[in-house]
Formats: sequence, C-alpha cells, structure tokens
Amino acid sequence: MSASSTQAFIRFCHLLPRRVVIFLIELYRTWVSPLRLPTCRFEPTCSGYAVEALTRHGFFYGGVLSVIRLLKCGPWHKPGYDPVPEESFRWPWMPKPDPALDSQQALDDEQAEQDQEFPSTHDGSADGGPAVRGRVITEDTTISVGVSAKSEG
Repeated sequence: MSASSTQAFIRFCHLLPRRVVIFLIELYRTWVSPLRLPTCRFEPTCSGYAVEALTRHGFFYGGVLSVIRLLKCGPWHKPGYDPVPEESFRWPWMPKPDPALDSQQALDDEQAEQDQEFPSTHDGSADGGPAVRGRVITEDTTISVGVSAKSEG
C-alpha cells in the first residue's frame, strides 16, 4: 500500500461513523418523519440539527450536541431558534486558533465558491441569456418577481 492509499483508508475509517449516523438520520427524515405530525419545537428541527452538528463538528462532539438537543425536547425547555454552535469544544489548555488565519481561510473559501462555474442546462443561457435553468443563486443575489395577486371583493 502506498502512503496516499493508506491516508485515504484512514480518512475513510475516520468518516465512516459520521456518515453512517447521517445516513440513518436521513432515512428517518425520509420514511418516518413524514408519517408523523410536525411537532418540533425548535428551528432547525432536531434531525436537521443533528446532521449539521455531525457534519460541522465530527462524530463525537456533534453526537454530544445532538443528544443534548434531543434532551431539550420536552416541556421543561424553552422552544425557538437553537442553532449549532460555530466553534468546536476546546480544552482550556489547548491554544486558541488565530482569528486572522480563520478570516483568511473564510475569504479563500468564499472566493473558491464564487469561482465555481455552474453551466446551464439550456443552450444559450450560460452567457446570461433569457433562459436561466440550472443556475445556482447565492445569498448575495436578490430576485424580485413581478407577480402580484389581487383579491376580489
């Protein structure tokens, strides 16, 4: 085995538990959740929170956050907006990350997202023509639709 294939195997084994749990949550969201009445007291829903926490923070810390969120699902806790924390858990003796590096990484990631081209599925619209099928609209883009509904009466 070469070094790159060994690293790929280690990464696969590292991500496997997270992917299995996310797969099980997605099965629940697809097959079980639609059969139940929507009773979630939080935004995002507990399953959405769990997927985001596992994706953002990994299997162990994301799993702990998900269990804590499920324990809040009772009449003893105030409902409402409860987002996944931005920062991961850090032990007090661990050095804090440099905010300048984090902001530069965020700028680099944003630039990489903007540099991606998403070709249109319709001929002639890739250059901004009238047909806009298959385009990705980012948060910076605002769309106004000229449709209004008038009620008679």
